Amino acid sequence: MSNKNIRDIKTAKNYVPTVLLLDDQDVALTIHVALIRKLDPKIKTVVFKQPKDALDWLKTKQADLIITDYIMEGMNGIEFIESAKLTKHAASTPFVVVTASHDTQVHLNLHAIGVYKAYTKPVDIKSLSMTCRTLLNMPNEKQSMPS
Repeated sequence: MSNKNIRDIKTAKNYVPTVLLLDDQDVALTIHVALIRKLDPKIKTVVFKQPKDALDWLKTKQADLIITDYIMEGMNGIEFIESAKLTKHAASTPFVVVTASHDTQVHLNLHAIGVYKAYTKPVDIKSLSMTCRTLLNMPNEKQSMPS
């Protein structure tokens, strides 16, 4: 079987993206899983409640997108992202943060470490969905109408 035309696994015909979800609240995880499933039920989601467990997973596996909380027990979102970026599998993965923090400095710090987008809870699901679509290189929901 020859795949000379495939330069990257993501260009393979049957490639299925993986989204890592990290939040210590079950309700937030349920909402995020539903959002990803609505984008495309084939997208694989891996769910963690503890940052350390997510970091252990990232030592051997790769996600195409990571959506994380900021306020978590034991490690905040910035500490998690900085640690994750040190793993070879998440060094270039885009991060989106969904947080209850309204602190402007927290949001500035998140952007300073390279977070693509930081949302404040309750998150605008349409906006988060569009961001996920963009980062996963998915076509827009709205298809142009023929003239």
